[in-house]
Amino acid sequence: MKRIEVQQGNVIEQKQLDKLKPGISREQVRFLLGNPLVGDHFSDRQWLYYFYLRDRTDNRNAYRLTVNFAGDTYVNHSLEGEYFDVEQKKTN
Repeated sequence: MKRIEVQQGNVIEQKQLDKLKPGISREQVRFLLGNPLVGDHFSDRQWLYYFYLRDRTDNRNAYRLTVNFAGDTYVNHSLEGEYFDVEQKKTN
């Protein structure tokens, strides 16, 4: 049986995360990372980015990136799960 690669969510590369600096605006974050997959409907303090990949050999990787704001200003982010750099994986 042939398997296809399944990719869902936002692809975030390490070089994008490296550009997140406290004090940048929401629009700058959106420019760097794209639109969040999920926003907090009860508060505008955080954006959530999800990513899931199942490759042809059934290896699975998933992560959640939470981006936190104070008003219109980026404060910090946290990364949970099995993050990997997609671009790095393509070259291996």
